[in-house]
Amino acid sequence: MRKGKRPVRIARAVMDLAPYKVSNQKPLFMKQSENPLKLDWNESTISPSPKVAEAIFEAATSYNLNWYPDVEARELRQKLSDYTGLETEYISCFGGSDMALEYIVRTYLESGTTVLMSAPTYDNFRVYAQSTGATVIQVTYDNPFEPDVSRLLNSISARTRLVYICNPNNPTGGMFSEEEIRTLLEKALQCMFVIDEAYFEFCGETAANLVKSFNNIIVARSFSKAFGLAALRIGYVLSDPENLEYIHRIKVGKNVNLLGQIAAMAALEDEQYTLDYVSEINDSKEILTEEMEKLGFEFVITPANFMLVKFSNPAKGIEQLENVGIFIRDRSTVPQLEGFVRISIGTLEQTVRLIEALGNMNDQITGKDSEPAEAIVSHRNLRETVGV
Repeated sequence: MRKGKRPVRIARAVMDLAPYKVSNQKPLFMKQSENPLKLDWNESTISPSPKVAEAIFEAATSYNLNWYPDVEARELRQKLSDYTGLETEYISCFGGSDMALEYIVRTYLESGTTVLMSAPTYDNFRVYAQSTGATVIQVTYDNPFEPDVSRLLNSISARTRLVYICNPNNPTGGMFSEEEIRTLLEKALQCMFVIDEAYFEFCGETAANLVKSFNNIIVARSFSKAFGLAALRIGYVLSDPENLEYIHRIKVGKNVNLLGQIAAMAALEDEQYTLDYVSEINDSKEILTEEMEKLGFEFVITPANFMLVKFSNPAKGIEQLENVGIFIRDRSTVPQLEGFVRISIGTLEQTVRLIEALGNMNDQITGKDSEPAEAIVSHRNLRETVGV
């Protein structure tokens, strides 16, 4: 048994750090026969393109797995060039967009600098930033679902080195337009703006068009959402080549594993599969908008692949849904989002199952108005209506 105090001192920034809280991991250990519906982490709700599995199998049986992968991810970057319209020198790949964000903060932040976060937002970025010793300032708005470019701009000071904007935002869905981002870039040339576009495929709006005009912007994207490659950890950034050169000074290229690169290329080759999935998500949004209003919920459908729903008792509501195999994310402790839970939006069939489960919940748990008779009939006949 070890005795005495810890012999090696921990960095103060880490000692004072509140860790990022991950979502419920229970679905990972459930049997398929239990039919879990995992709507808690904004992943794709279906498997990736069948071409991904085919490409991985071929790679696993024909590539030298005892060798490191291409550290420059040249083939993948070429396909991303075709996908984004930017030359390969503006593109860098990472082992997930989270890893990209970590390298970015390590490149630009240090003790004595400040980073702004358009909040409430993706909290893992806060962890990365604080671990450098930098000061993190959360910039909030009167309406958390409508970000205010003037307030964000007025919050920038001489010490501000980095500004983080998730666009569309997780968890509120709020968005800055391309023109608003241009305004920020023009008026704060001394700051690096990190635009996290993890949900780009769902909304179709991007700041990537600004990358060749400004050198104070980095756009980060992920293959974990619309492309369905969350388990393989692959992401990329778009930025001025000089910015990438500095990030590459600390980047470990071999962390972008071979199978992740292979999977991402296969997913890009079957872009229609992703477009069809996004189209079905949009169909689900229309049904949710109609049915949630009938059921009397307070809710927000975002431009991304998730919605927010308000419960009077979130913990009980989450528990009740888990009892029928549906897993969602509690956001009720996030400032300005009291009472809200976040729910990923899936296929039509998954959406019908969710609506049925929500319709059967106790009003004292959800806080919704008493369900009118026509709403009960509506959600019970929904399967026939949407053909699932």
